[in-house]
Amino acid sequence: MKRLDPTSSARIQPDRTFNPRSKETPRWARSIVLVLVATVAAYHNSLNGALIFDDISSVLRNQSIRSLSAAFFPSDSSALGGRSVANLTFFANYALHGFDVAGYHIFNIAIHYLNALIILAIVQKTLNSRRLKDRFGSASLQLATATAVLWVVHPLQTNTVNYISQRTELLMGFFYLFTLYSFIQGTRSKASAFWWSVATVSSVLGAFCKEVIVTVPLIALLYDRTFLSGSWKDSWRQHRFALAGVAACWVVVAFNVTLIDRGNVGVDYGISRWEYALTSCRSLAVYAKLSVWPTPLVFDYGTHFSRTLSEVWPQASGVLLSGILIAFSLWKFPVIGFSGAWFILILLPVSSIVPILGQPTSEHRVYLSLASAMACLVVLLYIAMRENSRWAFVALAIIGIGMVNQRNQDYQSPISIWSDTVRKLPTNLRARSNLGLELIEAKRPIEAINVLKETVVLRQDQSGAHTQMLPAGWDSDLQAALGIALAEDGRTVDAIAALTEACKLNPRNRDAHYNLGNFLSKLARYPEAIPFLERAVRLNAKDTAARTILFQALVMTGMFQKAEETAAEFVKDNPINVDWLINLADALVLQERYPEAKRKYKELLKVAPDNQIATERLKHLSAF
Repeated sequence: MKRLDPTSSARIQPDRTFNPRSKETPRWARSIVLVLVATVAAYHNSLNGALIFDDISSVLRNQSIRSLSAAFFPSDSSALGGRSVANLTFFANYALHGFDVAGYHIFNIAIHYLNALIILAIVQKTLNSRRLKDRFGSASLQLATATAVLWVVHPLQTNTVNYISQRTELLMGFFYLFTLYSFIQGTRSKASAFWWSVATVSSVLGAFCKEVIVTVPLIALLYDRTFLSGSWKDSWRQHRFALAGVAACWVVVAFNVTLIDRGNVGVDYGISRWEYALTSCRSLAVYAKLSVWPTPLVFDYGTHFSRTLSEVWPQASGVLLSGILIAFSLWKFPVIGFSGAWFILILLPVSSIVPILGQPTSEHRVYLSLASAMACLVVLLYIAMRENSRWAFVALAIIGIGMVNQRNQDYQSPISIWSDTVRKLPTNLRARSNLGLELIEAKRPIEAINVLKETVVLRQDQSGAHTQMLPAGWDSDLQAALGIALAEDGRTVDAIAALTEACKLNPRNRDAHYNLGNFLSKLARYPEAIPFLERAVRLNAKDTAARTILFQALVMTGMFQKAEETAAEFVKDNPINVDWLINLADALVLQERYPEAKRKYKELLKVAPDNQIATERLKHLSAF
C-alpha cells in the first residue's frame, strides 16, 4: 500500500477545535485575547452613550424591569413584547445600577464579544470541514480569528452595540450563533443528543429575544448539506431530528407574531407588500454597500417608501440577479452559495415576510449577515496574499477601530445623533422633529424653532414628504413641539397660535391641549385655559398634572363649585391622596361651606395625623 507523503497537501488535517488538553490551546487563547483586545479598543469610548429613541420606552419608561415577576411579561405593545429574555437582562441591569447607562453598554459590548467568539469557532470548524480542510485547514485558526476581529470592529455594527434597545438583536444573534454551533458540535461529538438538546433550547430562547431567529433552521440545514452531510438527502436522513429541534423556535415566533401587536408591523397600515418589497430592494442595496464601504452611517433612515419600480429598478435588478446567482451557486458551488444565502436569508424576515413600517431600513439588521461578508473577505485576501494577508487584516482592523471610535462619539447624546442624522438625510422628517424635541429639552429654544420651522416647510412640500409613513397625529405633534419652543423663547402670540393649531389638527392630542392650557394659565388667562385643560383631563383621566392646573384655574376664576367637583372626582379614585383632600376641603371653604370643610380636614388628619396644613386650617375654622 502506498504511504502518504507527510508533506503532501492530501494529508488529513487535525481538528483544531478548542480543547483544554490540546497543544492548540495556546493558539486558541491568543485568538480569544486578540478578539477581546479588538472589542475593547473599538468600544472603550462608548460607555457614556445616551439613551435615545426606543431606549426611552425599552429602559427608562419600562415599568416591567422594576420587578422580576413583571420582567417575564413585558407589555405587548412595547418593543419588548414577547421578548422576555431580553427584558430580563434589562431587569438585571436596573437591579444592579438603576439607569446608569455604563452598565447597559458594558452588557451590550460583552454580548457582542461573545458573538465574535462563537463566529470564530464556527468559521474555524467550517474551514476544517471535509470540503475545505485541504485548502484552508492549516490556516483555519488564523483566518477564523481574522474574521471574528474584522466582524467585531466593523463600523456597521455600531448601531447594534451603541443603541441599547438593540440588545434584542445582540441576544438573538448570540442564541442564533450558539444554536448553529451546538448543531455542528452535535454532528461531531459522541454526546450528540446533549448538543442537539442545547441547540433546541438555544433556538427557543432566541425566539424570546427577536423573531429574526426564525431563519436558523434553514441556515442549519444549508450548513449541514454544504459542509457536513454533503447532500439534502443525507442531511435529512442523518440529522432530521436535530433539525426539527432547531425548528422549535418557529412555534414561539408564530405565537408572538399572531398575538402581539407592535403597532407598525404588517401591511395593514397603508403600505402594500409590493411597495414594501420595492423598498426592501433599496434597503438590501444599502446593506450590501455598507458591508463593503461603511460610510455614511445613519442612525435613522426614516420611513420613506418606494411606490413604483421606476424608483428602485437598479437596486431591484441587483437583488434579482443576486438571488439567481445564489440559487445557482447553491446548486453548483455550494460553499459560495451558502455565503450568499447566509447574508440574504437572515435579512429575509424583515425584508419581505414581516414588514416593519416604522423602520424599513436599519443598520442593525445586518448584524449577523455581516459575518459571511467578513469570512468571504478574509478568505479572498488569504487566497490572493497568502501569509502576507495578515498585514492586510491588521490594517483593516486598525481602520475599523478608528471608524468605530469616531462613530461612537455620535451616540454620546440625543442631540449629536439626531444632528448627524439630519445632516446626512435632511429630508428625514422624523429625525428633524426628534432633533427639535431634544433641543427643547436642552433649553435651546432658538435652535429648536429653526429646526421645527424647517420641518413644517418640508412637510408642506409634498414632493419631498409624501412617501414617508408618519403616525397619525404627527402633524399635530410637530405644531405642538413648535409651540413649546416658541413659548420657551418668550414668543407668546406665536406659541399660542402653534399650540392652537396642534389642537385643531388632532382634537385627541392630550399633550397639545395640556401644554396650551398650562401656558395660558401661566399667563393668568384662566378662562381661556380651562376648556383645554378639561379636554386634557377627559383624554386622560389619570393625568394628575392637568387636573392640578385645572383646579387652580377654576379657583382663580371663582368657579368654586366646579373646582370642588374636580377635586371630589379625583379623591373618589384616590381616597388617600393628601394634596387632593386638601384641595377638596379648600374648595368647600371658598364656598363658605365650613362644616363640610371641617369634616374633610378631620378625615384628612385620620389619613395623615401630622399634616400641619390641615391642623392650621382647622384652628382657623374653629370660630365657624
